[in-house]
Amino acid sequence: MEMKRKKISVTSLILPVIMLVVAVILPMIYSTNYYIQLFSQTLINLVAVLGLNVVMGLAGQTNLGTIALVALGSYTSALISQATGSTNLIGLLAALVVAVLVGFMLGYPSLRVSGIFLSLTTMSVAQIVYSLANSMQWLTGGAMGVKDISEPNIFGIEFKTQAQLYYFILVIAILLIIFSVRLTKSKYGRALKAVRDNPEAVESVGLSVTKLKLMAFLIATILGCLAGVFYTWVMQYVAPTTFTTDNGTKFVVMLMLGGIGSTSGMIIGAILVTILPELLRFMGDYYQLVFHGIALLLLLVYPLGLSHLFSQLKKKAVAFFAGRKKTQKEG
Repeated sequence: MEMKRKKISVTSLILPVIMLVVAVILPMIYSTNYYIQLFSQTLINLVAVLGLNVVMGLAGQTNLGTIALVALGSYTSALISQATGSTNLIGLLAALVVAVLVGFMLGYPSLRVSGIFLSLTTMSVAQIVYSLANSMQWLTGGAMGVKDISEPNIFGIEFKTQAQLYYFILVIAILLIIFSVRLTKSKYGRALKAVRDNPEAVESVGLSVTKLKLMAFLIATILGCLAGVFYTWVMQYVAPTTFTTDNGTKFVVMLMLGGIGSTSGMIIGAILVTILPELLRFMGDYYQLVFHGIALLLLLVYPLGLSHLFSQLKKKAVAFFAGRKKTQKEG
């Protein structure tokens, strides 16, 4: 039995290792700033959707306001950078403080409303943040946004190139993926799933549904604001047009395409929704139409998400090679 477990664990590591190698060498192959920023944006979207997955995938709470969290983290970092003249940990820490405050603000409504009403609440927050960013010209620069953001300087290390910044974000994203996997398999992850499936049963065993829901929203807001900070570092420019509710729907699309509740699904969804539209830009004005058509088709064919498809293919591959090895031994 021990030998079998080791073989399965080694097999399960093959795909992550391949993806990690690809993530490391991509900026070496496509070394222009455009491509590296695109790869960084994929990681930024992944960080945000990992947080959304905790709320929607594990806790079963609807959240359509992820774009507001990204906007708050981005503007907080940008404004502090503009005020202090440097992009450092002060902006990051301030964004995390904002994340905690917003986490409570979004978490408490989830205790009283659910379903479509919670969807409307979180969507309203996103619209409010966008409207404030667009109208408060004295603070946010209005439609012109915040410009001239300095290069990131973390612990005295200056990230002067997009490639250096990409690898830094990649390390953080890997750590957050590990955190997401561990959380899903932990007792807290199981408790969050119980809140999603049967909150009354959770209360009956002495667990607090209130604390669990708040914890889920806090994790989501922290990761959302962190994604916003990374966006500011990469783009060095922040404008309200980036944070419209239309753009916010892409996080839900990532969640649905990848597979709700699956960490690997979030990786697949982030890559697909970020990279595919760029590959389709040769179609001109029709590229968004084609992309959403492909997304709709994938959802119809694979309603459980692409992670479920890959999981089934992986099981078949393992069974095939196990059967082949057994046949060779018998022969």
